[in-house]
Amino acid sequence: MFFKNQTLREFLSVLGLILGSSWASALPAARLAIGLTSTGIIRIVATINPTDSGWELQISTDGGKTWTIVIESPVIIGQGRLKWDLPNMNNISAKFRLKLLTDAVIQVPNNLFFQVQSGQTLFMAMEKLKVSRPSFKFESVYKSDLGGQFITEINGSAGEWVFELNGQRIDDNVDVGSSLFTLKQGDEVKWLRRS
Repeated sequence: MFFKNQTLREFLSVLGLILGSSWASALPAARLAIGLTSTGIIRIVATINPTDSGWELQISTDGGKTWTIVIESPVIIGQGRLKWDLPNMNNISAKFRLKLLTDAVIQVPNNLFFQVQSGQTLFMAMEKLKVSRPSFKFESVYKSDLGGQFITEINGSAGEWVFELNGQRIDDNVDVGSSLFTLKQGDEVKWLRRS
């Protein structure tokens, strides 16, 4: 039994080095731990700080020359810790890193501000906020006639929500779903409940 466990530990240590377990982004506030479960699943646990920040997991299979976003959503396993379970890719050159998402700002009621990545839809940014900040909640509904996702509740406050973009309120007569609006660098979005 000792030999088997010792061999497994050594294998996981080597696998962790191969996959880049010591690799995290250049930011000192993120740390990754990588291992292999007994069923062959690659388990990645990220410790992030601050806990209300938005992060994405990225993978490189060419030694760090190009990076791709891992689309699987993480599971929150504790304060400041996220977990991904990925299928074993049998790629010994794979590396992982975390990237802080900070290109646009979203403001919700009670003057809570969140920095998010530009280039994604407003709805996707809100979804990522739910993962990275468990105290932040929202509900939405898809309206097929308007072709978009519309916010119906933010942090327990139900109603019809519209957003203000860069200090200019979106016209109440024009319904723009959050899933159709793409954030650009420097955008500031403020959510307002329509009265």
